[in-house]
Amino acid sequence: YHRSCAELHNNIAYILNRGGNYSEGLENYQQCLEISEKLYGYEHPSVANCLNQIASTELSLGKIPEAINYYKKALGIYEKLNKASEQANCHSSLAYIYKEMGDQDSAIKHSERALSLAIEGYKHKRDVVSVFYSNHGDTLEKFGQVEGALSYYEKAYEFTSKNPATIISQVILLRKLGELHLFIGDSQKALKYIEDCWTKVNSLPPTKIRELPPEFKNRTQFMLALAHEQTNNIEAALGLLEQLQSSLEDRK
Repeated sequence: YHRSCAELHNNIAYILNRGGNYSEGLENYQQCLEISEKLYGYEHPSVANCLNQIASTELSLGKIPEAINYYKKALGIYEKLNKASEQANCHSSLAYIYKEMGDQDSAIKHSERALSLAIEGYKHKRDVVSVFYSNHGDTLEKFGQVEGALSYYEKAYEFTSKNPATIISQVILLRKLGELHLFIGDSQKALKYIEDCWTKVNSLPPTKIRELPPEFKNRTQFMLALAHEQTNNIEAALGLLEQLQSSLEDRK
């Protein structure tokens, strides 16, 4: 066996997965794993990376128990190698799976661990750490812990707000903060966040607008109208809704 053989199978698997051919992608990742184990032994970063890719592919195929198993195997190796960033990514993937399964305790446990490790492993990459803060907020929100979620979304925004390259993340976080403050009845804070979001969205060039989720701008305009209504600025709310209605009619 030669390292180039493992790399070839890894590259083929990546391309197959990009095309949605996960079954064949999985076969190539498994061949990459077999070769890597013979070349390096079990406790090696290349083996852990193969296990991680297999887990991701199993998840894409809807094989949840298999995905969890492979993520945990990869995590075990990363722990022995003391690789904090890779551990963070594995914990984050496990948190996502458990969140989708509705397993609150497991989801929050892995999400908290992912964030803690990300702070250590990505300490010079604030934008990456911001994603882990946001993910933990999303996990808490999923299970109804809105106050806790807000604090982590706020931290995520703090970590990303000064970098122009993260403008898309910024506007998404601002609207999320506005929506949750509306949900808990803090309409003044909600208005501030959604107004900031609306200002940034309207400053985006068309190429950046296309990076936002579908109907993001229209939804933001509606949320801004709702925030104005909640703060008793009925005139502003009606003006925004009329503009939105006119925009939607023009698209028909």
